[in-house]
Amino acid sequence: MAGPPLRFVSYDLDTSIDVAQKMWDNRADGAASNNELAQLLGYSSVNNGAFLTRLANARLFGFLEGQTSALQVSELARRIIHPEYPEAEIAARIEAFENVPLFKAVLDRYHGQVLPNEKGLQNALCATFGINAEKASFVCVRLMDSAEQAGLFSVAGNRTKMIRPTLGPSPSRGMPTPQSKTGPTAPATTPSAPATDPSSPRAQKVIDGVLDMLPTKDNCSEAELSQWLAFFESALRIFYGLPKPVAGSTPSGQGVSTS
Repeated sequence: MAGPPLRFVSYDLDTSIDVAQKMWDNRADGAASNNELAQLLGYSSVNNGAFLTRLANARLFGFLEGQTSALQVSELARRIIHPEYPEAEIAARIEAFENVPLFKAVLDRYHGQVLPNEKGLQNALCATFGINAEKASFVCVRLMDSAEQAGLFSVAGNRTKMIRPTLGPSPSRGMPTPQSKTGPTAPATTPSAPATDPSSPRAQKVIDGVLDMLPTKDNCSEAELSQWLAFFESALRIFYGLPKPVAGSTPSGQGVSTS
């Protein structure tokens, strides 16, 4: 039996981003009242159902914040409107998509799986997520359009699967640097930068290749296992840019002994 209906939106992701874009173009990081925002969006007054819905949807995605007398563009919206790095915009779009409770629930349910056809997805919205049958078709369109605008179909290449794309670290996402690590046991030198992004297809192929060389369970000696572990450690150090072990330490692939 379906639970209570989850909150959803009547306007898709890009349409709601446009609300924040118009705010930013006219107020930047300043504030505007809901009356001023209505004018910016082309509505004669705030007493308009379409405007109130657009305002509520922009808030639900996380693009606007503050009281109605002093609305402001959120930091999340700014990462989409003026991203420092492409990855920052992609991550922000996915975060906004998941701010909508129904959208996040559907993504969690079907992530990486083949989606039902249009009618099947509408049935799931009703039976599993509590959406009224009369609204299921409308909600399905907003869901799928917003998922595409968030980049959730980019991995599959079509609308058959929702997959969160893997994003590499960038300075804009606040990743710690090696220099931030301190302490008496910290190495005196900074590790070299990775030879390649560990999340890249090339790195993944190398790791997969090493795993393919894993000795079989029925045909594995201590020497073969030790050799494979050393090789695997070497590959990981190259692709993560880690230095060789300091003198006196024992790599994971060495020192395997029998009891």
